[in-house]
Amino acid sequence: MYFKDLSDPEKHSNKFGMIQLDFSRKVDFLISILAKSGIRFSPFDYHTPQVTGYLITLDEWRSWLSQTLVKNDPRWLWRVDDIELKADSRIQMHQNFLHQLGIQESNLNWANIRAYFIKEITWLDEQYRQVVQEYSTPEIEEEWMQDKRISQDWEVYLRTNHSNPNIEELLTAIKHPEGGINSVHKAYFVNYPIFVKCSIGLNTIIGVPKEPDFNIQSVIDEIERLVRE
Repeated sequence: MYFKDLSDPEKHSNKFGMIQLDFSRKVDFLISILAKSGIRFSPFDYHTPQVTGYLITLDEWRSWLSQTLVKNDPRWLWRVDDIELKADSRIQMHQNFLHQLGIQESNLNWANIRAYFIKEITWLDEQYRQVVQEYSTPEIEEEWMQDKRISQDWEVYLRTNHSNPNIEELLTAIKHPEGGINSVHKAYFVNYPIFVKCSIGLNTIIGVPKEPDFNIQSVIDEIERLVRE
């Protein structure tokens, strides 16, 4: 069915967007140090500030978070040097796959399939060019990892178990929306006492409690709402 749809231009979707779900230890750590630093960053301001031996400013913290988000922007991986060659390579890969399965391909219009691949690959390369215009290079230095005020806490964090069953379930429960989407979204799930959401560019950071009675459907609904906007 997939290949038949690809060979029929009337069934092509011109929506090549995506949503990527992730649990990043770096993002989770940066959210966790809000309480330790006493910083209030809406909506992650439910926590009670702790007494610590270091002080950081909101501007510093926002810069650190921005560096981490930019470095992990999925669009850095979408550069295509030769769109035509990439499309031909995909065609060859799919044809080999069908041959291995013993499936006849005589009813497939490979010219139409190739035209679809050209559109999709062109869109991906355009997203890469856009992120280059925004940030110039993926080689973003994450300054906070060398900052002595928190680097020791980062090392402790890496040795600590931060598993969250609700986050683990969410990472497998949310599927790519049917019909496709036009934009690119990246959602980071982080440990937090209450359910909160914060959007920064194409990124959305979602706080997820660990409590076993937490309603994960509320997060699924929020993700679906996000991609419809």
